[in-house]
Amino acid sequence: MDFAPLLNAPLLVQCHVVFAMTALVLVPVMLFRRKGDRLHKIIGRVWVLAMGFTALSSFGIMDIRLIGPFSPIHGLSLLTLYSLAGAVINARAGKIEAHKGNILGAMGGLVGAGVFTVLPGRLMSQILFPSAEVIGFVAILALGVLGFVLWRNKLKHAI
Repeated sequence: MDFAPLLNAPLLVQCHVVFAMTALVLVPVMLFRRKGDRLHKIIGRVWVLAMGFTALSSFGIMDIRLIGPFSPIHGLSLLTLYSLAGAVINARAGKIEAHKGNILGAMGGLVGAGVFTVLPGRLMSQILFPSAEVIGFVAILALGVLGFVLWRNKLKHAI
């Protein structure tokens, strides 16, 4: 790993990475841990804040300009904010299945955006795989598929 590209990036990008990594680290905990207890609520609040700040900070990062100053990632950020609001509203209203759907949607957005950040040539790829960006990207994809399969298997056994 080489943190120089991150340390040389603008402060907003550095904060965005910290928020996103906080949310990403909590994803497996949220997927595989027991739901509904006090710790679940604490972890959930931290995750929603991290995701919210990740989405909001993305609007200040405009390296890829496809639609004026924006890119498709900014659309994903809007959907994420919508999902997070729905998750909180539904949890407070006791609509747990809807809450779960909102959370899974936001998680999908995080993972989807994360895949694009490790494309060869992007900042996170330079940080994580400074001398093997293509191999690193393939490894991330493989781990993502494995995680998805494990998660789906857990869901099948829970039914």
